[in-house]
Amino acid sequence: PEKSNRFSVVATGEIGRNPKIIVWKSSTMEVLTIIKDCHKRGVCRVEFSPSGTILASVGIDDQNSLALHDWRSGDELAKVRTGGDKVFGLAYHPTNDGSLVTCGHNHMTFWTRTDRGLDDVSAKFGSGLAGGVSVLDTCYDATGRCFAATSLGHLGVFATSTGKSKAMLGL
Repeated sequence: PEKSNRFSVVATGEIGRNPKIIVWKSSTMEVLTIIKDCHKRGVCRVEFSPSGTILASVGIDDQNSLALHDWRSGDELAKVRTGGDKVFGLAYHPTNDGSLVTCGHNHMTFWTRTDRGLDDVSAKFGSGLAGGVSVLDTCYDATGRCFAATSLGHLGVFATSTGKSKAMLGL
């Protein structure tokens, strides 16, 4: 959606055997697009890219698939398996349509869109939080720092770097 109409377009996902993602205009409830045949059993997360042209979604299938869609046409742009652990959070970098993060039970993964699909880099939490830390949700601030709320009550902060390493900043 354009900046002036930032909250005028909404996406919702269904639960069920063959769930749909419905994109609609919030002011009139007019359905703009229905995306089908992407996920199985349900859609747990949807998120528009900063430009509003791409819609990311996470399914509740066995591999918690992450998909990117051109929501206007309904075309699938990329799809990957995030793994067997449940996904609790999904967020786009505030200025980059090709950079997003997922988090959940025992994981946090940074994704970068490439011409081959999506590349992944796992977050590194440091020795104090290494092991079975779950990330309950994540978000970015305007500068591109990524914040992670853990099941242990910690707040992790990750730098804006787009390199191969995503280590938590020391506080």
